[in-house]
Amino acid sequence: MVRHNLLRFLNGLATRFYARQYRDIFRKDFSRDLFAGEVVRSITWPASADGSGPLRQSYSEASGVKARLAEASGVARAAFNLNLDDFSTQSRRNSRYDYGGAVGEGVNKILGGLMAAHPELRVTLFAVPCAHYVNSHGIFYGTTWHKGRFSLAHPANRPLIAWLKSLAPRLEVAIHGYHHFRSWPPLFLAAAEFEFASREESLERLCRALDIFASAGLSVSGFRPPAWGIGYNSDFGLLSALRDLSGQDTDLGRSRDNAQQHARTIEHAHGRNQDQTSFKYVSASSPLSGLNWDRKRVSNIYPERYEGLLNLPQNVSLAWPTERILETVSKIVQMGGLVSLMGHMNAEDHWMEDGLGPRNLAKIEAVLEYLRREHAGKIWFATLAEIADFWHRIAHGPGAPC
Repeated sequence: MVRHNLLRFLNGLATRFYARQYRDIFRKDFSRDLFAGEVVRSITWPASADGSGPLRQSYSEASGVKARLAEASGVARAAFNLNLDDFSTQSRRNSRYDYGGAVGEGVNKILGGLMAAHPELRVTLFAVPCAHYVNSHGIFYGTTWHKGRFSLAHPANRPLIAWLKSLAPRLEVAIHGYHHFRSWPPLFLAAAEFEFASREESLERLCRALDIFASAGLSVSGFRPPAWGIGYNSDFGLLSALRDLSGQDTDLGRSRDNAQQHARTIEHAHGRNQDQTSFKYVSASSPLSGLNWDRKRVSNIYPERYEGLLNLPQNVSLAWPTERILETVSKIVQMGGLVSLMGHMNAEDHWMEDGLGPRNLAKIEAVLEYLRREHAGKIWFATLAEIADFWHRIAHGPGAPC
């Protein structure tokens, strides 16, 4: 207890000291309204599981643009996804905390049971390729494995990879950083791995993460920055690196050359197509974090392009009270948006507010029951990768919904 209090004290001192020099992205304006400035958009979500189906051309006189929309028959009113951060190879067998690394045990078993009980549910796991977590005081979590064993590509983790693949296509695995850790400045925003990273440093970590996914035999479509650190303290180096990999910048200089060279290296080493080194989407915003931390840059309820990157917003948190969750879900559905319900891949909802403990499992059940009762057959349950594929498919011409 004395050690814990000392660490808390030191962490507080470090935060106050560095907050004078840097922007503290963990300080948020909770008075802001999630729906402020949102304008209802005409989106026809597909009802089919894979988001395919007949499409038609639609012209809007108001906007003067064209968009491809699903036919009226067999369409959904809104889309729904459950996404969980921090999935990794760590479990109670090798670490102090469980992030789903032991097949059939702990939170891994909880998620499997949840998906078995709700066949309609589709989940996106944001995975840390080579987990190296720290606690809220900037101190490493206790582990029993050498760091390399935490890589998703390590041979010891093949059963875990097989488990992930067995749940496809209902389960998507996306990238959530590389280590989920940064060491400087010490004890300040330690979980925000990319917050202080330059374009080149970000590119290197992203490529390492892609390497691990390729070696593990996992395809990847999306990326979410750890702790929503997109680079307010580094001239948004992460966003520049993501555009490098996606080929969105027109003048990328040496970083683009490095990205293309790395893409060729991955292609040669793993037999992958170069296109697979880019991301179909990023999930870089919540109502008060990421792209929307200091001001609103992207929609909280609709997919939207930001500087060439397709952003899929997170908008509902398992940390909220059930009443607030249901009220927000209802309004997003009424507006025809994407309900992105976020939690963390941890079984302890008392330690991690939005973990998959009993309290938050009850919230998920309440949401699914509400959707069944009030919007039966009108919700498209999809992974974020499926939503991105659908969005790219309808995004033809300058008047795309993005």
